Amino acid sequence: MVGNIREGLSAGGKAYGYSPVFGKPGELQVEEHEAEVIRRIFHEYADGASPRQIAHDLNAEGILPPRGGKWNASTLIGSADRGYGILRNAIYSGILVWDRVKMVNVPGLKKRISRVKPREEWKYAEVPHLRIVDEVLWDAVQERLSQQSQAKSAGKSMRTPARPFSGLLKCGCCGGGMAIHDRKGSAIRLACSTSRESGSCDNTGKFRLDQIEGEIFSTLHDHLLHPAYIEEYISAYDQERRALADAGRADQGKLERDVAEARNRFERRLNLYERGVLDGDDGEAKLLDAKKSLRAAEAKLAALDAADEGIVFDPATPARYASALRDLVASLTSPDGKPDNKARDAVRGLVSEIIVSRPETTVSQSRLGGA
Repeated sequence: MVGNIREGLSAGGKAYGYSPVFGKPGELQVEEHEAEVIRRIFHEYADGASPRQIAHDLNAEGILPPRGGKWNASTLIGSADRGYGILRNAIYSGILVWDRVKMVNVPGLKKRISRVKPREEWKYAEVPHLRIVDEVLWDAVQERLSQQSQAKSAGKSMRTPARPFSGLLKCGCCGGGMAIHDRKGSAIRLACSTSRESGSCDNTGKFRLDQIEGEIFSTLHDHLLHPAYIEEYISAYDQERRALADAGRADQGKLERDVAEARNRFERRLNLYERGVLDGDDGEAKLLDAKKSLRAAEAKLAALDAADEGIVFDPATPARYASALRDLVASLTSPDGKPDNKARDAVRGLVSEIIVSRPETTVSQSRLGGA
């Protein structure tokens, strides 16, 4: 397959703007009427039009998008991390890109989930015969995309940090993203962005974000109590203890000297006490102080030695783990507490998507797509 791709042949699906060549498996050709739409999109975006406005105009003119349905802004913008979206698809500049993602196994799940590879691991092949937009136009669009991304990032740095599941919520009717619709007091309500952007989704419902997050956290809590995750917890704790022990082992010689000095001090004072040189309350206090110093020095050295013995599982471990999960949920949802970005990112790594749907009731429902 790699050889075919390097020769400019398709490894599977085709992008908008191309069609297969009859009788030549894997070979693509430019579909000119779709290519004209692509050039229009690139020109209008480079000239300053917003993706939402471009999508509205295409829908109004009855131009069919890739895979049917309706045009919307996300079809054009796609994902910067994955290089998806019409405005980011390098094949339109004559470069075929593949091997961008990898499938990984998650403990406790029956299906694998995709993760984006670092860009230096992506594979590329030149396909000049498939170029649809010229280099100048391509570069202009990429420059504007970059500027928009930087401006958006700068704006985000001034806002409240993102919610735990921002960007993962999908409409159960059309699969589009869910975005903030309004705020009523402390309550945030979401709505289907496809319905708002293109009017092509019938889901006009509004959903309470706090209710959705509560359900997701409850599901995650139950899911993370799977034995595979408890084993992972114990293993990670064991590794951290060993790492701390390794860091402290450089001071082992000093700890041993401290024990020796403390023992000598205690034995000297004990000898003086037995001989009556040290007596009374003051003598007893000095002897007790020397004994405490010896015990403290011995405890530090013993702790360093015990780190090599690993962790012995005990029945209380699941309870401690469950308590840690409860604390994690509290730290992520507390309106007054500072956000723990590391913990938030760890939780987001367990979830591929959250499908939000509305049956014939007023309560939103959601299901995890990857956790």
